[in-house]
Amino acid sequence: MLRKEAEGKPPKVAKIAALNKFLRIIYARIKELYDNMALAERAKTKTRSKTRAKTKVTA
Repeated sequence: MLRKEAEGKPPKVAKIAALNKFLRIIYARIKELYDNMALAERAKTKTRSKTRAKTKVTA
């Protein structure tokens, strides 16, 4: 925000630009967390189904 104001942008424009940048960063980090959680959940599901399949075969 300070950089934009130093460039001569009006204070309101600088604040909006800073807010947009902040929201982009936060959105990307949260999306990354959810994607990783989804991958971990899929891995657990695959492991469980393989374990169940082995149990049924041996039983």
